[in-house]
Order: sequence, then structure tokens, then C-alpha cells
Amino acid sequence: MHNLLILRQNEQLAVLIIYSNFYWNFRWNVISIKPCKVKL
Repeated sequence: MHNLLILRQNEQLAVLIIYSNFYWNFRWNVISIKPCKVKL
């Protein structure tokens, strides 16, 4: 039972890391795209 609880916590942590990676990739894409639009 204790191992199952640890596994669940690891799953939540993995999901959180994946979502944060997607979020920061999205943020960097927006930041890098903005200057191009400003130049045009």
C-alpha cells in the first residue's frame, strides 16, 4: 500500500513536470515570435 502511494505521488510529479515543460516551451515560442512580428 505504501509503495502504491509513492507511485501515485511520482505520477502526479511527472504530470506536473510535463505540463510545466509544455508551458515554458509555449512561453518561449511566444516570446521568440513577438520580435519577428514587431519587425514586420
